[in-house]
Amino acid sequence: MIPIGRDAGNSTISQSQYAEKDLKQVSKAEPCVICKATKWCARSISKGDKFVLCHHETVPPSGYRFVAHAKEDGILFSSEEPTTYKPLPNVYYEPSTNTNVAKTPQRPVPTKWAKLCRQFQDDLSGHSVQLAVSMGVTEESLKALGVGWNKEQKCWTFPERDSTGNIVGIMRRFKSPKMYDGEPKNKLFIGGGSRGIYYDPAMWRRGNGPILIVEGESDTAAAITMGLPVIGRPSVGGGCIQIAEMLKDISHDRPIVVVGEWDEKEKNGKILWPGKYAAQKFATNLANKLHREILWSLPWGDGEAKDTRSILQTKPQSGRITEAKVGEAFVTSLIEDAEAFVGSPAPIKEKAIKTSGEARDL
Repeated sequence: MIPIGRDAGNSTISQSQYAEKDLKQVSKAEPCVICKATKWCARSISKGDKFVLCHHETVPPSGYRFVAHAKEDGILFSSEEPTTYKPLPNVYYEPSTNTNVAKTPQRPVPTKWAKLCRQFQDDLSGHSVQLAVSMGVTEESLKALGVGWNKEQKCWTFPERDSTGNIVGIMRRFKSPKMYDGEPKNKLFIGGGSRGIYYDPAMWRRGNGPILIVEGESDTAAAITMGLPVIGRPSVGGGCIQIAEMLKDISHDRPIVVVGEWDEKEKNGKILWPGKYAAQKFATNLANKLHREILWSLPWGDGEAKDTRSILQTKPQSGRITEAKVGEAFVTSLIEDAEAFVGSPAPIKEKAIKTSGEARDL
């Protein structure tokens, strides 16, 4: 059993109380009723799902209330009213400052992840060099992203942020793959958080040059190494809403480029190219959300450089050409080969529409 509990004064939910809830691991036949996951979460199936330990959602869905944070991971929710105990105060979340919560509910700011990241960053010393070398990026780029080291699980940590810079979740990167759902994976997201995006809060929009939208934390670090303004999406299609929120006040004269990948392959007689088609779809969605032109492009060389990180690997080792020079050439190539997606027109606000009696003759 995973013990449930959290210090809040002298109030905790003990392991014995957890056992009494009869929580059992979810499965494909009986997935989590909150996030639909088939692993990691747990349900009190014999008690009609009155209690659910979810490792993916942080906000209680309709019909459930917050009970406690797990000591290791996850959040315990309950669908029954309090009886012998009261819900613990949620010390990990700050109350929303929005005064109109009833009309526009705001998700609380999860400060728990910022605290965890600071702890991991304090333990990074001695481990950043190995990661920088393996990824082909600078240590400075990793520090700019807030990379840390989890000494207990022996893995690097990459914070994922929302559009305002708050850390909402953490991705783990292991030295060797771990088995997950029957497949080896070297990257696993910490349960209980929300998926966010990768960027340097202080420098992502600096200058007036193109802003790149790349895939993954390694490509984001590579672009930062080349001195380029960049935002990293967590997957081929993830992060569009957060990124659109960040870019809404960027001048339409400043190019925004969604960078794809040369990952074309054949499977069961069909040609698959997620790095291309997903980038095109992402650019289209972003253009429609921002009501402006969004570019998409691929790294140079017809597959010589698979992605943004591979661009650094094509840099001569003589030292005469700097990462910044490579970055300038990379952006020039992207713009030259780019295809533009024009977003839908912005909706006309009612107050901007004048009746015939109000309108002036021109």
